[in-house]
Amino acid sequence: MLNVTVTEPAGPGFVTVFPCGTVLPVASSVNYVKGLTVANGVLAKLGSGGTICVYTTSATHLVVDTDAFVPSGSTSVFGISPARLLETRRGPGLVTVDGQLQGVGKAGPGSVVVLQVGGRGGVAFGAAAAVLNVTVTEPSAPGFVTVYPCDQSRPLASNVNYVAGQTVSNGVYAKLDGAGRVCLYTMSATHLVFDANAYTPGAGSVLEASEMARLLETRTGPGLGTVDGLFNGIGRIASRAPLVLQVAGRGGVPVGAAAVVLNVTVTEPSAAGFVTVYPCDQVVPLASSVNYVAGATVANAVVAKLSPDGTVCEFSSADTHSVIDVSAYIP
Repeated sequence: MLNVTVTEPAGPGFVTVFPCGTVLPVASSVNYVKGLTVANGVLAKLGSGGTICVYTTSATHLVVDTDAFVPSGSTSVFGISPARLLETRRGPGLVTVDGQLQGVGKAGPGSVVVLQVGGRGGVAFGAAAAVLNVTVTEPSAPGFVTVYPCDQSRPLASNVNYVAGQTVSNGVYAKLDGAGRVCLYTMSATHLVFDANAYTPGAGSVLEASEMARLLETRTGPGLGTVDGLFNGIGRIASRAPLVLQVAGRGGVPVGAAAVVLNVTVTEPSAAGFVTVYPCDQVVPLASSVNYVAGATVANAVVAKLSPDGTVCEFSSADTHSVIDVSAYIP
């Protein structure tokens, strides 16, 4: 699992991470505009010699941090070459891997799109969950996207946060329903692009998908809560003063879990900076989980190792509000 950061790009474009020795896929890992610093979590299949290739459409600086790995021969997580499963736009090169769910038009405000994942793009029938890259482009107003199994109710959680006209992406570990589908709720009308990067089988996986649950909400207001009322409305995270967040024993994560998949959202930061999520029994590492500018709302997927007491620490270089949702855990 990588955190791929683009900084000081010379123009708008995207980055695609793929196994070296394979052809460049129709897929994206990070989407960016000129001059913006943006990051995304990417579960990348390795190519020959343990390498990845990083393609960028515009000249840019790149920073790549590693968070986790899958051992060779693992039957728990299967990496695939990125495959596009949904492309709502129309035009040259705007295609999906099999021609399905291609050019279907913008998703309407408050609408739910049903996306078939299992059995497409290298994701096996019967897969329990999939690692997806979710891209929002040309939204008509601010809002968010939530990805969840179609046989469950929509949770109080978000996967991608956006403002009008923005192109933004985020990695998502999504539990599939019994038919291999996920549902995509969008608050505002927008185009959507979904790429699959990996999947976990229906049985025998050490990565356990859970129903998404909100573990941290520093803001106060109607509808702003956590799954159990803890770590709710606690106020902004102070600059360079790490917040200790209890994860194990909450939101479906069992006591004794080794690691979790989190969606970490920063909103209303006072200045440009970054957030790093790490085990509280270790020092702050030289790595970032989310990069932001003053006043922005931005999210990123993070695989976070837990401390022995089931906590993670969130370090922010500037004071900010933050929201953290959990979607999976490693026992």
